[in-house]
Amino acid sequence: MESSTDLRLRLAEALRQYDLKQVNVARETGIHNTTLSLWLRGKNKSNNEKIESKIEVWLQRLYSSRPEDIHNPEVQKYISRFHRITQHKVMHQDSESELIPIRLSLELKGRKLNESICWDTHEPYFTPASFADLLCEDLNLPGDFSSEITHAIQQRIGNQHRYRSNPKECLKVLNIEVRLSNIILTDKILWDINNTSNSPEFFAQCVCADLGLGGEIVSALAHKIREQVLYYRKIEHSRGRFESEAVESLYRRSPANWGPQVKVTCWSSESQEQE
Repeated sequence: MESSTDLRLRLAEALRQYDLKQVNVARETGIHNTTLSLWLRGKNKSNNEKIESKIEVWLQRLYSSRPEDIHNPEVQKYISRFHRITQHKVMHQDSESELIPIRLSLELKGRKLNESICWDTHEPYFTPASFADLLCEDLNLPGDFSSEITHAIQQRIGNQHRYRSNPKECLKVLNIEVRLSNIILTDKILWDINNTSNSPEFFAQCVCADLGLGGEIVSALAHKIREQVLYYRKIEHSRGRFESEAVESLYRRSPANWGPQVKVTCWSSESQEQE
């Protein structure tokens, strides 16, 4: 029987060979990314058999879907990018999972924590407390931070359930601005805040793939969209009604004001906080 170590090595080789990332495995297998990280580091204490079974199935599907006669690394890169985006959309369009945008901004004993996460309310293996413990361990934070992080996550989860989507269509204009390192990404989109089939993650992957962006800016863009969707839901719930933005014409009056734009600023050695 194959050991966990051998399976980890096979997974690492597949990620290298097809230019994939750990987050792609998490999305396509349904394993929470943090849970997958724990397993890869040998720190997950339970449910390893279920996790390893999902990874084995994923690896078999991955190898069977790759044309054996394609050896050009550049071709493989573009195929894998398209595969990642479309597979995520196909596998998760009917998912019952609900991702809640959470922004942690805490200061304790002279230490500061600024972190943005999306919490899966249907995560079967991980709790806010266990996540807080792991985060404190990774960032070498004082133990008192753990309870504060746990409370912040639980509070946001509780508030989220008050602002669920409505069956009625509700179009809102989202003005997006994401700052990460020396890159500023801005966009203006029309979004149905009540359509749960709309995936901010899928949208962010497509936009960033078109712009040649990757890494953390993809998740930052998705997080920003989810924050604005939640913001508009709160407003509409307080009004007691959902009203869409008026769409007067098929053609926009100022098309230049719509669509993504990327600005690269002068590099600064000081870390910039993501807005």
